[in-house]
Amino acid sequence: MMRKLWIVPVLVVASWLAAVAPAQAKAPAQPAAPAYGTVTGTLTTQQNVSLNGMCVNLYKGSYAEGNPITTAPTGTGGPNGFFTQANVPVGNYVALFYNCGANTGGAVNPNYVDIFYGNTYVPAKATKFAVTKNATTSLGTNPIPLGGTISGTVTDSTLGGPAIYSPPVGIRIPGAEKLNLDSTQGWYIACANSKGKYTIHGVPTGGVNVVFAPTSWGCVYNSSGDYNFGFYNQSESGTIQTTVGGTNTVNGSVTEGPDYPSSG
Repeated sequence: MMRKLWIVPVLVVASWLAAVAPAQAKAPAQPAAPAYGTVTGTLTTQQNVSLNGMCVNLYKGSYAEGNPITTAPTGTGGPNGFFTQANVPVGNYVALFYNCGANTGGAVNPNYVDIFYGNTYVPAKATKFAVTKNATTSLGTNPIPLGGTISGTVTDSTLGGPAIYSPPVGIRIPGAEKLNLDSTQGWYIACANSKGKYTIHGVPTGGVNVVFAPTSWGCVYNSSGDYNFGFYNQSESGTIQTTVGGTNTVNGSVTEGPDYPSSG
């Protein structure tokens, strides 16, 4: 008796399994690793003496966009006057050099001015520079000017005495059309005390204007941390000629604004 041979259609079964098996999912694309660079530079006096205790704010895009990267003071952990900042995201930047304890030999001088890279006080005129991946951008050597001091008393003309609610006082810098308030630091802004007295150091030399109670800028006026927006109406001095290391006394008078406390 002959045995019947059974032939299994292997190829057909294999093709059928391939047809019904789910397609293998593709792995999701991985985001590109963040790209960073380093920014370095040296700050000196105008007499080419290394200047420690100056900090640098790096603003990506423009100064008005805020949220800066702040370096350690010059001379920190390195040569005198030198600063370095690693892990700076790639892009175009402007830099503000500002006094955070400026000194040449340990004695702090508050009259070294805040100034932008490009030797200008006007943000729009600051020199832009590029930070590129895995590279160091050097801003070179930058001399920082010395300025002067302006102080005085702000009077409330309604009260006939000092403005008691700490009015802000600002400096309109040379070449600026208005007082620049787009700053996270309050650049050249001071808050008068409860007797109306104020002092601002590091005022650029040349013609400046003192602005009392600048619009849209307030100062803390009580222990709860409340701000005095609208307490006073803005006024402005004439042109003040500041000198290196000199002190100008500039008094101002303001009127009470619509939000002045009724109990005052």
